[in-house]
Amino acid sequence: YYTTCLVETGRNLANFKDQSDRVLCKALGDLAWLSYKIGPQISAYEYSGMLKDQDILIEQNAKFYQNYDLFLTPTTISVAKKQTECALPQTLKNLLSNLQSMSIREQRDVAIQAFDNTYRWTPFTQLMNLTGDPAISLPVYETINGLPIGVQISSLKGNEYRLLQVAKDFEEHGLLKTHIVSL
Repeated sequence: YYTTCLVETGRNLANFKDQSDRVLCKALGDLAWLSYKIGPQISAYEYSGMLKDQDILIEQNAKFYQNYDLFLTPTTISVAKKQTECALPQTLKNLLSNLQSMSIREQRDVAIQAFDNTYRWTPFTQLMNLTGDPAISLPVYETINGLPIGVQISSLKGNEYRLLQVAKDFEEHGLLKTHIVSL
């Protein structure tokens, strides 16, 4: 998953070559900037291996959906966090600022630490990002403080309509918790 993020995001941001690293890092955020810097260093050989693994996941999910119409998971591992709670620790930010002085292997280690820090909150969404299977997150519960807790429902490629129908059914039965809360 991290290889995909690094390469795809890095490629999408390749047009920003004329900007300074300092401007880009502030404008993009840590993970996007990291992808911009490291993505071009991922070899075609490694990326090809990732694509092979991705094909296996796509095939496994397609087989799963032969037996099940929908796949239900939590959206995140806990209630919504404040943005500051999900920010990279300062020690990791310091490593990011020294990326240029590191070997490619060291840069990749920093990237893994950065992605681990962020994606530990959303371990259920990566599979759908990798396979391209459609998914929807629905706020179906809320904490005593009014923070929404969601479920992710996914399905076979091409079943977007089914997911929208499920969301409509939840809405029509008053099962969505959608009011705005103040933090």
